[in-house]
Amino acid sequence: MNKKEVDKAFNDSWLQINKELNVFNGLWPNRPNGDKIFRRFIVLTVLITVTLPHVLGIVMQCGSNMALCGENVCGFCYCSGVIAKFIVPIVSKKKFVTLYEKIALNWKDITDPYEQSILEEFSKLGRLKTWFYFVYCIVAGFAFCQMTALPALMDIIQPLNESRPKILVTKAEYPFNPFDYYYELYFIYCTAAVVSVSVLVSTDSTYSVIIHQSLGIFSIVNHRLQKAAQHKNPDESYRVMVSAIKLHKSALQFLELIESTYQSVFLMFIFVTVAFLSFGSLIIVEHSEEIIDLIRMTMMELGAMIHIFFISWPGQLVIDHSENLFLSTYTTKWYNMSMKGKILLQFMMMRCFKPSFLTAGGFYIMNFENYGSIVKTTLSYVTVALSFH
Repeated sequence: MNKKEVDKAFNDSWLQINKELNVFNGLWPNRPNGDKIFRRFIVLTVLITVTLPHVLGIVMQCGSNMALCGENVCGFCYCSGVIAKFIVPIVSKKKFVTLYEKIALNWKDITDPYEQSILEEFSKLGRLKTWFYFVYCIVAGFAFCQMTALPALMDIIQPLNESRPKILVTKAEYPFNPFDYYYELYFIYCTAAVVSVSVLVSTDSTYSVIIHQSLGIFSIVNHRLQKAAQHKNPDESYRVMVSAIKLHKSALQFLELIESTYQSVFLMFIFVTVAFLSFGSLIIVEHSEEIIDLIRMTMMELGAMIHIFFISWPGQLVIDHSENLFLSTYTTKWYNMSMKGKILLQFMMMRCFKPSFLTAGGFYIMNFENYGSIVKTTLSYVTVALSFH
């Protein structure tokens, strides 16, 4: 398919918001090169600008002030995670082009009204999750930055004899006195919050809608299996069965492409998240008497947990739908099929016996069970830190 057909497929479907988010960050592959380079330069400049002070903070504070060192580690983990998510669609451009073309081809090739309604249902669900995630990230980013402005705001609303102490957005290390450039730094970090949130929303929601596309295909395969078993004409039943198997094979190839595209960044993300949650728990204990910092860091910890839940959710859905397809091969009215159809169904049973799943690095399975293990480990860190504190 050419670029115009892919763009048209996304513009005419429920996936337009995901395309526009990627265009905003310079990650949509079908945009002119000049436009993409300019947008990517702005995004990377902003992200690197706020990352370097955290690197300097780790170097300067490590061994002398572990609380500040831990906070800078958290900041570095967040920034590096966002940068990694931003770079993956750039270095894996060909794979993303193939993914987008496959999605557009599905919308073009699936012409049956009922099957189209299945695809639309899952696309709507992906769009709904995109909007939910978008609103959540905007609110979280706004709250994190604006809470540091409360003292300055209170000086205007309810002034005291002297100004309230200012709170920095992050306690990173700078080659100058940060309080002398407090408002300049505040503006930079607010800009960085907008940029990082846009990157997270565009990349994570795109991953979610791609997975929902594959879930829709699995459901269509299931529908065709039931349809093949209900046909009284043996030849027509066999034809539908063949189409179901071909579509199932295409869906599995689509999942393999998704796996190869995302598994490296997910592996890095898991390590970064565990480090973030571990150091974040220590910071929460250290700031237990500083209300604003305590609330901000608690929000960041919860945000990290919600974030990893959001990317684990599609992986769990893939497992559930592939298992449901396996059950459908057993519960379908196979006895109504011709001998040739029964043989094909047996081959499909063998392939569906092993559920499909997505991994990070090939060994960490993206599902709720492993997500729960990460949360449980984090809570144990908090418990240990509190006991020592």
